[in-house]
Order: sequence, then structure tokens, then C-alpha cells
Amino acid sequence: MALQEEITARASKIYRESYQMSIGELINLYRDGEMDIHPEFQRVFRWNEYQKTKLIESIMLNIPIPSIFVSQNDDQ
Repeated sequence: MALQEEITARASKIYRESYQMSIGELINLYRDGEMDIHPEFQRVFRWNEYQKTKLIESIMLNIPIPSIFVSQNDDQ
């Protein structure tokens, strides 16, 4: 099977849903044990201290931040 055919076949098996969530909701999910973060699945690129500070500043000023992507584990 060609790579493009394999990508197309597997993409149709992925369920996608999009909705907005506040930072507070994310924090509550994590605090309540409903969100488990696995750094080993994160990309290699890491933000430096300046970039982290700017993200926190954006959150505090209520400036929209980029999307995040999550995966749901059906085993739980």
C-alpha cells in the first residue's frame, strides 16, 4: 500500500472534536486526575524561559493562545 493510501485509510479512523476550554478548566482536569500528561509524547522542541514567560503573560492578559491537541484513552 502506498504511503498516501495508508495515511488516508488511517485518518478516517480518527475521531476529531474541537471545542474551546479555559485554562481554569484544564487546570481542574489535571488537578482532579482526569488529565495525565506524558512528556515522552511531546515534540523535541522546548520553549525557552522567555517564551514561557510570554505565554503566562498572554494568559494573564486574556490574549488567545494557540490550540493544544489531546488524545483520549478509552481504557479508563
